[in-house]
Amino acid sequence: MLLALSLLSGCAVSAPAAHSTAAAPAKQVYVTGSSIPVPVDPDTGLPQTALPTQTVTRQQMDRTGYDTVGPALRELVPQLH
Repeated sequence: MLLALSLLSGCAVSAPAAHSTAAAPAKQVYVTGSSIPVPVDPDTGLPQTALPTQTVTRQQMDRTGYDTVGPALRELVPQLH
């Protein structure tokens, strides 16, 4: 009986191994999109935007004759002046 009590008391005294409480290093998170629904223009099938957008093609850029994007866009999109 004494042996049984000493075994039980030994079990009651032993504590579980301590787990590491060190926090994992923080990671950077990059948000590349949104799950917020955007209305679609029924005529074009493209997302409706709050501001008007303009598309400039590669051919339009080439026709300007500029070597860099900045001057070519300033010529093609007057709002950029």
